[in-house]
Amino acid sequence: FPVTIRFYPNTGLGVELSINLTPDMYLLGGIFDGKPSDSLRMRSRDLSLSARDGAYYISEIGYKTADEGERYMKVALGGWYVTRDYLDVNERERSANFGSYLLGEGLVWQEEEGASQGLGVFAQLTQAAEDRNFNSWYYGAGIHYEGLLPNRDEDVLVFGFNSAIISEDHREFDPQVERIS
Repeated sequence: FPVTIRFYPNTGLGVELSINLTPDMYLLGGIFDGKPSDSLRMRSRDLSLSARDGAYYISEIGYKTADEGERYMKVALGGWYVTRDYLDVNERERSANFGSYLLGEGLVWQEEEGASQGLGVFAQLTQAAEDRNFNSWYYGAGIHYEGLLPNRDEDVLVFGFNSAIISEDHREFDPQVERIS
């Protein structure tokens, strides 16, 4: 079972565990610092752990192609939960936050068998507690082509779109905010 410690931009200490259920299916889970950095100091890192900062839990189950030379594909369903206290979009005190996501990506056409060059697609859908988050829904999708230009096999051209839905609770708090950002 591989265990990794990850550092994402502006986050803190955490541990993730990934288990292969089959060669193509996996289950992963992680626990991370619930308040990893000072939001006013974007490049700061705080590696201390404190019970008052809470914890960030994430889990995901997914399917991805595993065979060498097989066209890449991944579909995953996940969720997250944060235990720390904070102020919500309407400045009410809350003690937890949560959400879920669904994503898919894959290579639909290869220039040659076993190569990563070709045409791919991706889609993402996320949901977060409407009474606790500025954005309650997000979706995005697109296409990408790797290796479109001669002698530039690793360059990627991407066309995509995305949209974030502003939560009803936030729009009630600030009526000037439009529904979609």
